[in-house]
Amino acid sequence: MDKKIEQHRISYLLSQRNILAGVSALLLSIVFLQAIFLFFRNEKIIISPPELHQQYWVEGDRFSEGYLEEMAVFYAHLLLDVSAETLLYQGEVILRSVDADSYSRIKTKLFADAAKLKKENVTSRFEPKKATISRQNLDVQLKGTMTHYISGKQISSFEETFVIRFSAYKGKLYIKDFALLETKNKKYNDDVEPKVDQK
Repeated sequence: MDKKIEQHRISYLLSQRNILAGVSALLLSIVFLQAIFLFFRNEKIIISPPELHQQYWVEGDRFSEGYLEEMAVFYAHLLLDVSAETLLYQGEVILRSVDADSYSRIKTKLFADAAKLKKENVTSRFEPKKATISRQNLDVQLKGTMTHYISGKQISSFEETFVIRFSAYKGKLYIKDFALLETKNKKYNDDVEPKVDQK
């Protein structure tokens, strides 16, 4: 009789062990699948700017048009609202957000622009009026009015169009290029990026 009870208890314990092992294996599989899902999933982040004019979102290496526009306007301010004294400092801020492949080229251009501003003793101010955004290419064209001053006096004002090209890595935006596309000031025609014929 005792032997039957013992065998019954052993079989009960074995069945309990098998059930617990099955549940543990199932839970382990669920956790493993969740880990894989989270590893490959791009989280969508809603960003609210301090002034709350609009919301931005970032999902992996995809960005909302509003985010691209605001970042382009911010970087344009640092690059174009400058004097010989401020360009190098603002340029250092810009260089923190430049991608590795473009770093030396953009740094060289910043130093050349600073030398040019110092030689001409010019302060510039750019007022963007229109943005054309390409989410696929991660670039923004900014059209607006460029004004130049010497000793606080306005010497020229003209329409110009710039393009800021971005690259993306792990949800962060980096500056790949910044170029003048069009200007109505003949003095700066040599600075305009040459157009490439697309056949």
